[in-house]
Amino acid sequence: MLTKLNAAMFCLALSSLAHAWDLAIPQQQCALSGLIGDGKSLDTSAIQRSIDTCAAQGGGTLSFPPGRYLSGPLFLKSGVRLFLDQDARLLASPERELYQASSQNQKYAATQGWLAFLNA
Repeated sequence: MLTKLNAAMFCLALSSLAHAWDLAIPQQQCALSGLIGDGKSLDTSAIQRSIDTCAAQGGGTLSFPPGRYLSGPLFLKSGVRLFLDQDARLLASPERELYQASSQNQKYAATQGWLAFLNA
């Protein structure tokens, strides 16, 4: 389980890599819609739809307002940045069956047909 310190270090490392690689992520804000953010209801579909829409519009930043966003596996896209407000939490669902790969997402399966929480 990630502690707050581990999560912060992970985000710092990703940010440093993005800067070192000079990744060009557009400065535009993309809309997040349909989120519940109660930590109990799955927000997977709304988050993935927002990621896909943002990527189709040329990329940008999806900013999560305060809340607890429960999700199954997500598929990140080039040019899309996820930003979580200080009081926003992106939670991996404990429902194991959500992480089984299907024929549509098999290429993302890390090992023996299972998906990671964040897939790129």
